[in-house]
Amino acid sequence: GTGGTISPSGASTVNAGATKTFAVTPNAGYTLASVGGTCGGTFDGNSYTTSPVTANCTVTATFAQARTITSSAGTNGSITPMGAVEVTSGSSGIFTITPNAGFLISSVSGSCGGTLNGNVYTTKPIGANCTVTASFVKQTITITPSTSGGGTISPNSATAVSYGATRAFTLTPSAGYGIASVGGTCGGTLNNRTYTTNPATADCTVSAVFVPLGYTVTASANANGAISPSGAVAATGGTTKTFTLTPDAGYAVSSVSGTCGGTLSGNTYTTKAISKDCTVIASFVARTVITASANANGTISPIGKVGVASGTSGTFTITPNTGYRISSVTGCGGTLSGNVYTTKPVTANCTITAAFARQ
Repeated sequence: GTGGTISPSGASTVNAGATKTFAVTPNAGYTLASVGGTCGGTFDGNSYTTSPVTANCTVTATFAQARTITSSAGTNGSITPMGAVEVTSGSSGIFTITPNAGFLISSVSGSCGGTLNGNVYTTKPIGANCTVTASFVKQTITITPSTSGGGTISPNSATAVSYGATRAFTLTPSAGYGIASVGGTCGGTLNNRTYTTNPATADCTVSAVFVPLGYTVTASANANGAISPSGAVAATGGTTKTFTLTPDAGYAVSSVSGTCGGTLSGNTYTTKAISKDCTVIASFVARTVITASANANGTISPIGKVGVASGTSGTFTITPNTGYRISSVTGCGGTLSGNVYTTKPVTANCTITAAFARQ
């Protein structure tokens, strides 16, 4: 057809069962549209070879006006085919976009128009010369941290890094805990409390595990009483230990000291959360007896012989019967506030007597 040549042209003679090869050459500004006819065959470049010929047949070449697509790629990737690519007017061009390692396709632009499916860009049907340009962007990797046990990791949420970059995380054990391990799919190295990932090439995780440490609480009692348990007592980091204090007869708990810290409730002492080796020391003091009583028409609580540590105060609640009021509270010194009577610090046995009067 018009727009090119076929050689040889016209009638050619071949032996029965043989094939025949023709050179098909488009004119400038044209491309080969198709090679058909009744002979059958295959096209390779500009050469068309018939099937084995067993009867008279025809070969027909058709040409169409050519359009040029000029393709290019930005840095960090490639486009194939590249440069000036001829296509038949009205047909589409197909290009393969390949980012370099660590990069992604950011866009495919140009005047041809078209669609990107995965790494393949197909232009719209081409009616005029046009361009295709591929651009690339650095790939972003997400690192997701997590912890178990007593401790924290910082940053503590999903973190974005560039492809091939590393990320450092700070591990902070809670009081009484230590770092047992750091794992996950990122890989990396732990230096003191800083974990640095390997260069990241895919989304990955960092997982820190914290475990309680073992400590020793050394408990002891001064004269005139005992503490239980006593001596070296094993304690797990982050937990508390409870001790029972037992004064000898005639004595009371005076104080509990040491380096563990804690609170005393009655004769029970509970440490703070253990975060290091520490001590608990119980001290006792001679007990002073306050004998409390109430006259008719009211009560005092506690009543009878009440032991307190020498040098401390006793507290008593005074309750008049209905229709009566407190008229006085005497003995052991002290002050009455509402219904509560608090003695002065006592160092010797003494008595308290509450009296009542009709309202």
